[in-house]
Amino acid sequence: MVESSVFKLLISAIVTIALLFLFFQYILPYFLGETQVSEKIQEQLQGAEIKLGTYLGESFRQVAPTTLTATLLDTGNRSIVFACNDSKLCCLKGEVCSKNIEWDERLLKLKKGSPIQIGVRCREQELIICKTYVGVIPGQFKIELKENLPEINLSQSETFVVNFTVKNTGKSPSRGKVNLELFKEFTINRQIQTEFMETKELEEFDLFANEEQIFSASISVKENGVYQLKVKVQETTDETNYSEESLKFTGQGQTVQTACQTGMKTIQEDTGTGKCKINYACIDCSFGFQCQQVWAEQGKIVTEIDKENAFEIVEKTNNECVLN
Repeated sequence: MVESSVFKLLISAIVTIALLFLFFQYILPYFLGETQVSEKIQEQLQGAEIKLGTYLGESFRQVAPTTLTATLLDTGNRSIVFACNDSKLCCLKGEVCSKNIEWDERLLKLKKGSPIQIGVRCREQELIICKTYVGVIPGQFKIELKENLPEINLSQSETFVVNFTVKNTGKSPSRGKVNLELFKEFTINRQIQTEFMETKELEEFDLFANEEQIFSASISVKENGVYQLKVKVQETTDETNYSEESLKFTGQGQTVQTACQTGMKTIQEDTGTGKCKINYACIDCSFGFQCQQVWAEQGKIVTEIDKENAFEIVEKTNNECVLN
């Protein structure tokens, strides 16, 4: 009889331990309170700050009634805004209603426990701006360049076409815009620098979830050299949703080039610094880096440039601005 009681106690203890294990391992993690929700978002933010423009989210089976403020998630170099994007769950921004979630950009209130999708996405401005999404996975743009252009033969044409695809890999429709920027590389004092050449913006477009669109853009290159084309797509109403790709190529075969050369030197007092500003004029230069290069060949290290002038700030001589 005693042995039977001990056996029953042992079985009861084993069953209790098993049930506790199942509760803590599989049930409790899906019922998140305010602290746990905040911690989960903090984990997502760490990854989103590295993968800028990319949504990182997670689906939770159950979230307890919770109130979150953005200040809880802000840091010295990061600002948080909330976005509730499920019309079935969310009140209109800033309004009180019978739905489960009341919110504005700095406050999020879950009034009763429910399954929920929570995720974040960030962009960098002066601060890192991160949006916390509650409800539905947002749209997510992704660019795929169609080809590689290692060399462009400028003797045949100064214009080439670049093709690329924009995909919406998210779960919500998004309206986007595409911007292309062309830069030319040049070397000054063994350091590679770039100069902006031109920009082009394509017409806005709409993509549903899992939809894609092919784009073509014409780019003009008039001089030999190494170029970099940056292609960026961004949602018109959500700047955290963006994707960037770049294409590096060489323009060759152009035989007609401008004879960029140095001009006269003048000097005057720089009112901003109280020092002297030497103006190195340039003749027949198409771009600022050419003006900088021809003066660099004569040993002048300039700090500011445009296609007609290069400038250098120097100290006064006997309290005067004098050319040597």
